[in-house]
Amino acid sequence: MTALLIRAFRPALLYLLLPSLFMGAGMFIGGDRTTEEIARESGNFYYAVGTLFCIWLFLKKRREKVLQEISLSVPEDGRKKILLLGAMGLSFSVGISALLTLLPEISWLWGNYTSFTSTAFYGYDRLLMALTNVLLAPVMEEVVFRGFMIKRLETELSVRWAVLISTVFFALCHIYPVWILYAFAMGMVLSWIAVRENNIFYSVVFHIGFNLAAFLISLINISDRWSRFLSGSWWKILILGTAAAAAAILTCRRYVKEEDT
Repeated sequence: MTALLIRAFRPALLYLLLPSLFMGAGMFIGGDRTTEEIARESGNFYYAVGTLFCIWLFLKKRREKVLQEISLSVPEDGRKKILLLGAMGLSFSVGISALLTLLPEISWLWGNYTSFTSTAFYGYDRLLMALTNVLLAPVMEEVVFRGFMIKRLETELSVRWAVLISTVFFALCHIYPVWILYAFAMGMVLSWIAVRENNIFYSVVFHIGFNLAAFLISLINISDRWSRFLSGSWWKILILGTAAAAAAILTCRRYVKEEDT
């Protein structure tokens, strides 16, 4: 069992460690600046380099074997499912964002949620921020958690245990209580998609849609006019969140129906 856990968790630990080491290098180069300042001013450049290095390490040998192990392939005929899952991820994200906005900010529950969210999406180089958080992070997290971890745990454990262990670890990686709660919920949805399709390409699509919504919300918040128009009061946020939740339910039903036909 110990050998299984080491093998299953090794890619995740590598993914968590390498970008942090590159960020540490950025802090050394940048002098007295904090991690948040480095990330904001560099557009998460160091994180992106560390993530790309992880991808290279994973695929430098036996690429086809690795892709087969993690069940990652581009479907030949899955356009409708891709659109549905992308829309589901986007609406799911907007609904959760609305819920979190309406919750009171309790310091022990939220931690540095607001600070880290602004660091992730409000940097000077928004294009690199978008590529890092909307594309690189979803791909790597699906490869690591729904790919390597679940597939390796499945060799000796049931699918349910593999999903639960992977999802709990995925949630705990988000550190702060409010992040852990929604990361657990999101991890369960992502795992359901990955296991259902036996292809993490589809969970990647959902994850990209989720992070894309967060990026779009950050762009809206930059503009006082649009921010006041869409989220200037609690009832506007409630309406937006309710509409997003309804869209998430609708697209989920359509996706399940599409899969069953």
